[in-house]
Amino acid sequence: MKTKKLLSVLMLLVMVGMTVNLSSCSKNDEYNIVGTWKATQDSLPDEYAVFQFSSNGEGKATLYSQGKAEEEASFKYTFSKTTLTLNYKGDIEVLNINWLSPTKFIGSSGDGGSMTFTKQ
Repeated sequence: MKTKKLLSVLMLLVMVGMTVNLSSCSKNDEYNIVGTWKATQDSLPDEYAVFQFSSNGEGKATLYSQGKAEEEASFKYTFSKTTLTLNYKGDIEVLNINWLSPTKFIGSSGDGGSMTFTKQ
């Protein structure tokens, strides 16, 4: 009887330990901007931009109009969970980030503009 109770307590501790361990791992990677993101604005349904963020702090943006690539630009960036700073040839744009999910966020600038970013 004691062995069965000890085994039950041991299994419970293992399950709790695994839950804590797995949830802590996912939190570290949950908000990662590296990759390709499509940025849209409700006010401009025929235009969007595709941002490619590399792990080295550099990126590329391509502006599309009516499905055709119009312009491409390289930039440098810094990122925290709540802020994305883009540096394009000395012009700096700071976006405040509101995460909707790990694959979708809204980036808002100081002038009131905002874009919805969706991971591709």
